[in-house]
Amino acid sequence: MEFDMTKQKTDYTVQVLAPNKMVPESPTPTAFLIPQLILRFLVLAFTLSAVLVAVTARQSASFLSFVFNATYKDSSATRFQVGANAVACFFTFLSLLFLYGFRRPKSDPSRNYFQLLLHDMVMSILLISGCAAGTAVGYLAKYGQKQGGWGPICKYVDKFCDKITLSLALSYLAFLCMFMLTLMAAYKLKSQTTLKINTGEL
Repeated sequence: MEFDMTKQKTDYTVQVLAPNKMVPESPTPTAFLIPQLILRFLVLAFTLSAVLVAVTARQSASFLSFVFNATYKDSSATRFQVGANAVACFFTFLSLLFLYGFRRPKSDPSRNYFQLLLHDMVMSILLISGCAAGTAVGYLAKYGQKQGGWGPICKYVDKFCDKITLSLALSYLAFLCMFMLTLMAAYKLKSQTTLKINTGEL
């Protein structure tokens, strides 16, 4: 009788320990943080450069007897693009400080990844909105629109248009980096949720 009880106890122990061996291990924080830092520094560089290029873009031109100065302030769409890049630059800098919270032993990974996902998603939407607005007004400035009576102005202020185009290209690069960050945060949040389900925490 004692032999049977020992055998049953041993079998029970094996059944409990076996599933734990199948639980996937959580990836090391370094493997997640290094790409995050690189991409966020790229977003900082692209957005800051886009703002500086657009703000410093100006050119004077004369048409008939009129003289006008072309600046980014002349278009609400361009102002919005510059503002979107400035906001994304500021909050991306704050997100770099937030990444240090991942190193705290008592921090909740699921909550951290969710907050990071929310931040990156909002910044991605903001950046692509600025890019869309800048692209629309840039197209009108370069090609015009005969139906609406819009004439192309880039043939008069070509240097100004070149700088605005460069600023727009930098904005698109910043969006692509932020979109990659959004995908990374979504994947990590999904992995963390799956890990909690497998370990019985959910």
